[in-house]
Amino acid sequence: MMPSEVALIAPGSAALPPEPSTSVEIYLYDLWRTLCKRVDTRLYGYRERLSGCADDRRRTILRKASGQRYVEAVLRDLRSSSRGASRIVQVDNRPLYIKPVREQLPSDGLVLGLHSLTFLQPQRIAASAAARALGSVDQVVVNSSYLQSALLDSFPHVRDGCQVIYPGVDCGLFHPCASQKQRSGCSKLRRRLGARQEIVVLFVGRVIERKGVDVAIEAVRILRQQYGVQAVLWVAGPGPHPGSRYARILRRLAKGSPVRFLGRVRRAHLPDFYRAADVFMCPSQQPEALGLVNLEAQACGLPVVASSDWGIRESVADGRSGTLVTSYRDPSAFAKALAPLARDRDMRRTYGSAGIRRMRELWNWERSADEYMRMYSRIY
Repeated sequence: MMPSEVALIAPGSAALPPEPSTSVEIYLYDLWRTLCKRVDTRLYGYRERLSGCADDRRRTILRKASGQRYVEAVLRDLRSSSRGASRIVQVDNRPLYIKPVREQLPSDGLVLGLHSLTFLQPQRIAASAAARALGSVDQVVVNSSYLQSALLDSFPHVRDGCQVIYPGVDCGLFHPCASQKQRSGCSKLRRRLGARQEIVVLFVGRVIERKGVDVAIEAVRILRQQYGVQAVLWVAGPGPHPGSRYARILRRLAKGSPVRFLGRVRRAHLPDFYRAADVFMCPSQQPEALGLVNLEAQACGLPVVASSDWGIRESVADGRSGTLVTSYRDPSAFAKALAPLARDRDMRRTYGSAGIRRMRELWNWERSADEYMRMYSRIY
């Protein structure tokens, strides 16, 4: 039986789009917009609730829905709105919320969505509490086969209740240039950032050590010096604290190198940077459940060069929409992978076209929402 209502509960530590958000809030926002076409759906986030169905969507401020009071405010709203209907409540990336939700909404179907294992680590939740949370939900949803495998290694008892549902990418926002105005805008952006004829290598994400920005800087330096490619690196994302050790490392590496630190870029403006670049680079140095930026880049027609491990392997089609680098701790390996794409415009176009097709056919939110609805219906 299909549920008559769905409630999505975000972590509550960051705002929902269009305000600056984390990847979890963006994921849930896109899922909410798509589910609304099928079922009455609410999305709870920091200090607000988005609600509605296909023809009626509303944004409501929730008093006290922040910090330690967040879950209490969300549950209070859910209890007051209960109509005795078949409702699914989905909590994303916060196993600690499962206990109070199950206790106060015992008749609702309960789903835990996981985007990483960060909040199942002992420093976040006791192992016994994590096991109870996983065992008390009706379904666990993860965003990659890699994450499913990692979860089952630690919590094998959830094997029968764990499903992979790949996210979509908003192809209405992330797409190649569709007009002369957009093409002109890309040219202006390149000129503004001092990249006229140079090959632009783009990085998008938090500028932290695990994301490998230092590897990206070194790779582009090697690309210029050893392969003779006039390349520049754009780094789009919030940086580390200026006084941190990693900030000092990056300043030293960037000295005399063609790198532009762009800071945080609003999501609505990100497609402009993808479209204006030539190659996307994702040199992650630690586990990534999937890598949404790789999906966004491909949707914009940008070939991807990324670390060949973890869930990243599922987001990039090696040899078709991008190149996966096995020796991802070695900047020279990234430079070697970048070189043929940097030198061959036709190769970039071929990879880019394959990425666009792949995102539109396989990684779209309509497909993801269909899978969610089928999963929700099995709970009832």
